[in-house]
Amino acid sequence: MSPDLSVVITTFQQPAQLLKCLDALERQSLPRHQFEVIVVDDGDSPATATAVALFTRQLNQQHGALDVRYLPQSVRRGSAAARNRGWQAARGRIVAFTNGDCLPQPTWLANALACFDDATEVVTGQLWLQPPYADEPLGPDTLAADPVSLLSANCFCRKTTLERLGGFPTTVTYSRQADLLFLTTLIQQAVPIRKSKDVLVVQYIPVPHNLPGRYTHHPMEGAAVTDEQAVRQFWAEGGTSRQSLPVHWAAISGAVMGLMGVLTGGILMAMTGFGVWVTLAALFGKREYPSMQRRMTLLTIVWTRLSTPFVSVYWHLYSAIKYGVMH
Repeated sequence: MSPDLSVVITTFQQPAQLLKCLDALERQSLPRHQFEVIVVDDGDSPATATAVALFTRQLNQQHGALDVRYLPQSVRRGSAAARNRGWQAARGRIVAFTNGDCLPQPTWLANALACFDDATEVVTGQLWLQPPYADEPLGPDTLAADPVSLLSANCFCRKTTLERLGGFPTTVTYSRQADLLFLTTLIQQAVPIRKSKDVLVVQYIPVPHNLPGRYTHHPMEGAAVTDEQAVRQFWAEGGTSRQSLPVHWAAISGAVMGLMGVLTGGILMAMTGFGVWVTLAALFGKREYPSMQRRMTLLTIVWTRLSTPFVSVYWHLYSAIKYGVMH
């Protein structure tokens, strides 16, 4: 018999946090025969595979069976592609999405399942952001100011809806961008989104004071942003920081100047233009180097930094055409 729910967890080289997430799912109040767990490893990490195997073995020995499947991605393709692989492999009629660094609360699945009637296609809940090692209990000040921008950490969709919409977009790099693009599609296709404060997930964040606007701690009243407002604000920012746009335009101008120098034989022009492009791209991404080094090869880092200005400007132009928003 197929389960009612399939829980898709995406993870990348976080086996310790993944084990906590799996433990939280093992403690769900919903009977185990009603759901399955699918772990999609975007890093194809031996440590992650070992963690899942260890959890499954201990669970079967101590508490009884829970259907847990491990799907490694041989090539890293991003969280959106990982989520798509997960829901496509799901046997449940409803697919739940969360991340490997999240802790679904004990009634997460039961409360979400209760929200689905014949007319319900998508359910989202509340997301609490909690810094690691914090001593303070969870409270209203740690509620995500804009949970819809973190959609994939706490989202339930009918599988038929995912099939109709094509799942999560894989044309963007960052999870937040994929979430907002998916939300944009839901709104454009008039898919109703039901929200429940009882569908609760806690997500641990590494450096809370460096999080951008909608990720920062915020009073509960700040969560009253509508889906349409979130999408419009996202596109108004072009999917990136507003303050960074002049730097990106300058970097692109340098690249164009360098290309013109190459085409016209102007060595000085080419060196100056390419120098401006590389320098601005390097300086703008300097603060991200430590985290990028843990996730990417040197060649990938260089390519990412040099292409960022073009991607940023593309999204701003897209926002102007799509939503009539331009800075």
